Formats: sequence, C-alpha cells, structure tokens
Amino acid sequence: PPASVYAYQSEEISRFSFIGTTHRIILAELWRARVIDLVTQQDIHTFLYPLGGSMDFSETDRAGSLFVQANHRTAEVWDLTTGKQLRSFKPVNSSSGSRNTRLSPDGKVLFFDNRMWDVATAEQKIELADDPPTNDAAFSADGRYFARGGLFDTQWFDLQTKQVEWLPNLLPNERKTSQLQFGRGNRLYRSYGWMDELAVSPLGDDKTRNTFDPRSGIACWALLPDHQVFAALTDGTLVWLDEDLKIKKQWHSELKVTACLPDTHNRIWLGTEKSGLLTLNLEQGRLKQVLPSTHWIKSVKLSADENYLGLLLKPYKSRVEIYKTEDLK
Repeated sequence: PPASVYAYQSEEISRFSFIGTTHRIILAELWRARVIDLVTQQDIHTFLYPLGGSMDFSETDRAGSLFVQANHRTAEVWDLTTGKQLRSFKPVNSSSGSRNTRLSPDGKVLFFDNRMWDVATAEQKIELADDPPTNDAAFSADGRYFARGGLFDTQWFDLQTKQVEWLPNLLPNERKTSQLQFGRGNRLYRSYGWMDELAVSPLGDDKTRNTFDPRSGIACWALLPDHQVFAALTDGTLVWLDEDLKIKKQWHSELKVTACLPDTHNRIWLGTEKSGLLTLNLEQGRLKQVLPSTHWIKSVKLSADENYLGLLLKPYKSRVEIYKTEDLK
C-alpha cells in the first residue's frame, strides 16, 4: 500500500482538518489544537484550550486564515498566520454553549450560543431561540443564508434582510433533522427521520420539495461539485441521485460505509468499517480498493486543492493518516 506522508496516533484525537490549500493540518486533541506542517513534520502553532474543558467544535474558514474552537464555556478565534488569538466569545446562556457552532465560509460570521456574531467587531447580529435544540446547522456558500434543523422543524435565515422562515416537519417520520447542506441556487438539502430520508426544497418553499426515501438507513450522503447527490445506505447500496433526488444509478455491495467524500473528478472516496478505503467512479460504476483494511475509518477529508487526503481511524486509539492523492491512484 502507499506510504503516508504523515501519521499520528493518540488516545486524545477528536478531529482534524486541512488548512486552505496549504500543506498544513490542524489536529484537535483533548486539551489542545496543533497546526502541523506536513512537509517538515513540525508543529507550527499550539492553541491551548481554556482551563477545565475540552473543545466540542473546531473549524477553519475557506481561505485558511482563521481558526475557531468552541465549547460550552467559550468560543475563540485565532489567526493561523501569527498564532495569536483575535476574539473570544462568552455564552450568554451557558446551557446552549457550543451546540452546533458554525463559522461562515468567508470567516465573517460566527454562529455560537444560538447567536450570530460579527467576527471582526465581536458584536451580536442576531439572537435565535433555543427551543428546540439545534441538531445541525449550515451556511450557504456565499455566507448570506444560514439554516439550522431541530427535532420538529428547520429554520433558515437571510443575514442581509434578517428574514426568518420556519419549514415545519409536519409528519412524525420527518422529525429530527440530522444533516443540512446548501446546493445550487441556495436550495436546501436535509436528511431527517428515523431512516434518514432526504429532501430538497428552495428556501422558503417547503411545499415544492423533492424527496428520496431509501429502503434502509443512510450511512452517509454528500453533494457532488455539480450539485448532484451521492448516498451510501446501511444495507450496502450505493446511490447516485440528480439534483431533484431522482435515482440516476445504483450499485449493490456488501460494504459497511462509514464516510463518503466526493472530489472534482467524479469519484467518491469511501471509508468503511472493515474494507479499508475505496473509490467509486460514478461514470464507469467501478469500485477500486485504494488502501487495505486496518481499522474503522471514521472520516475522510481532502485538502482544498485535492493534493492531500486524510483519514481519521478509530482503533483502540485514534489515528490520523495523511496521503498524497497522486500516490493513491
């Protein structure tokens, strides 16, 4: 198998992310976050967490210039160039804290403590109700719209006009939004219910939505660069859907998929529980094993330029492995 360019194992790794198009990553551990250069294998910055608590959330902006970490006590914004802290936000309602904290793609707005904050000025822009609790949240690519889903309904917000709209989940099987993502034209995709059904609708127009009702649960789903949809089901079925969630192709496998990630070459990277890392070529319908089975793959990530691919593995200890994508072909 190809050799990794970086590997690190610890009992304390919770998540990792690539920083923009650089050759650097952030590892979030139990009490610190580390910025690591993949070429030199050296730590560039270390961000310590506030005393008395680990971090529930960490994320960078699209440009890779800001890093946000948050828990129920605080949210901190750091400059990834200098390693200095720029802002610190304290929750007004300590019960909500970092629940589904999100940073807008341009790094200008922070959703924390059920409030929208201006990152540059630390001013509160919008306060949102905390009833019911948020299950998932997402910004649109241009940062103008924000959506969050809870147990009974989904809300979306226009941050320019401050318009708020509710999309009620009217039927019992439509409750409990689990994942939200904006597509082309700011159409809102969401999975919900006990079987993780999918729905897509224009903002503010839930009546014209399209749905995909799988015959088994959805292990993972993602939007492709051309705004079509891929979903891996818990029974091993792999499904390619168009923008309106109509089936284009499907394949039957015995894979227990745990993570799925599309790239710009019409491929899906599939992390599995026992079968290693595979790719699925959507046009050819061909599965290819890239890395053999070692441990359960919890997540798969690509750098913004797709030069690096990273895995978070969950053996008895957490392990991060980073590869050059050209070595995986």
